[in-house]
Amino acid sequence: RQSTQSTWDLKISPNIIKVVASEYDDILFRENREGVNGDIANKSKPLLYSSFSNLSRILKDLKGLPIKVTDVWALSAELRGTSIWPKLKHPAFRVPGEEIDSKMYCKELNIEPLEVIIELESSKAWPYNIDAIRHLKTAFYLKLSYLLRRQNLTTIPREDSCDAIMEGYLFRIRIKYSREFNLLMGLGKKVEANELLKQTVLLPKHHEMVRRVGSQYPSFNRAVRLAVLWLSNCMLLPYFSQECIEQLMMHIYFHPEPLTPPQYETVALLRFWVLLFSYDWDQVPLTITTPEEAPFAEETYNSFNVESKSGTCPAMWISTSFSTQWSCMTNKGPSSTILRRAQQFAKLAYDNYTDMASKTDTDQSQWMQLFTTNLEAYHICLTLNIPIRHYYEEREHLSSFFLHTIIESDTAKAFIQKLRKRLSPFYMVFDNYCITGINPVIAIVAVTAEAKNNIELLAETILENSTGMIKDITIKLPGKEPIRKEVKLKRKFEETEVVDEDLPKKKKLKKKKPSSQGQI
Repeated sequence: RQSTQSTWDLKISPNIIKVVASEYDDILFRENREGVNGDIANKSKPLLYSSFSNLSRILKDLKGLPIKVTDVWALSAELRGTSIWPKLKHPAFRVPGEEIDSKMYCKELNIEPLEVIIELESSKAWPYNIDAIRHLKTAFYLKLSYLLRRQNLTTIPREDSCDAIMEGYLFRIRIKYSREFNLLMGLGKKVEANELLKQTVLLPKHHEMVRRVGSQYPSFNRAVRLAVLWLSNCMLLPYFSQECIEQLMMHIYFHPEPLTPPQYETVALLRFWVLLFSYDWDQVPLTITTPEEAPFAEETYNSFNVESKSGTCPAMWISTSFSTQWSCMTNKGPSSTILRRAQQFAKLAYDNYTDMASKTDTDQSQWMQLFTTNLEAYHICLTLNIPIRHYYEEREHLSSFFLHTIIESDTAKAFIQKLRKRLSPFYMVFDNYCITGINPVIAIVAVTAEAKNNIELLAETILENSTGMIKDITIKLPGKEPIRKEVKLKRKFEETEVVDEDLPKKKKLKKKKPSSQGQI
């Protein structure tokens, strides 16, 4: 969009300007699998922020702890406004007599915790042995759970965390202790030490940085959500962390030269595509500097060159002021192969968008094609049969056993992760589960020549060992027509009938139920 002032400067009539910056508003506010739309999302944010603030106040004022809590840091994207779907209250945690719209509660039984880090005041009582520190942390979680229960909160103490239910939300509390990082480095456990540093130090700083950018640029949060949705439709989201996408978008807003920071999320998405496919990721690290920060490019380049020579450099190196010598948000991915795939998708999306924007007869369905999953270039496509597990019971008391059955109990997510782990490195597994939710698609690509020869065998094996999880499967062999097999359940999880639509109707393959559902 151009402002009226710019049209006067260029002597362009506003009547011939076509507005294309609002074509994807419906995507940001459409309903998800639980019927949550943009209106409910906007109403749920204040409730979530209020619950986190109340929990922070309780933790800081908690009496009875051997060491006082000084700071409480949030890590989850829901608490900074960049998650795709809003975090709703869970019906199992509903307070009797609470006067809140029922739409503010989720429908599904599964619940994912919100990550929180607490920082304790310094003390000489901490041991210098790494195992002793971890045992002491566990004891601290037990004590914390006991004290929070005295505040009328339901808690679940764990070995490495403490889950606390606050006003319908589940928060997972972890302890930050700086000496633990130094001890791990002294033991030569660099990978474990860096992961600890990332979880307890760098992610809280990243969270605060994203919140500042979101408050400074109103379109930033929506732009991040658009980028996440696009990557999910490209089936690449499992390989890009939420923090990586946020950092790429921060670079677009902080370093827009020679342009100005984007005012609309669609403009930011266009620049996101350009950044992906045009940046020289092999040769140059990407640095993100806020206007008030001192430049640190020399430190970043030195570390980048060292890791490039040693072969340990990630495919995308992104550094910030709090992580100048380590690309902490991309150290686990994407790989070079996934990055090249993302660049191809980005270039194609950019070309299609600019082509449609130049035409006068582009309808809404054509705009939506850029956010539609293309299933042509995959050897195997699986459509999952994932019904929503609704929560119906009203419970006066939440037992620990019941809570363990609903916390992080997403069977589809576990199935996809297990499939990806089992098939690597011979097959690449992609999915769009994050965005669709209902009947998501898993796409498999054979990497090696031997894997390509065993595509049909792999498809049959998945069908035999995934009873109740697969709705249909499509096999695409080179030079042959696609074969689609539909799975029909005669009785719930007892007997599965596989019907090959390309074979005569008389020929049917009957598969018996395996020992456990959803295992590969």
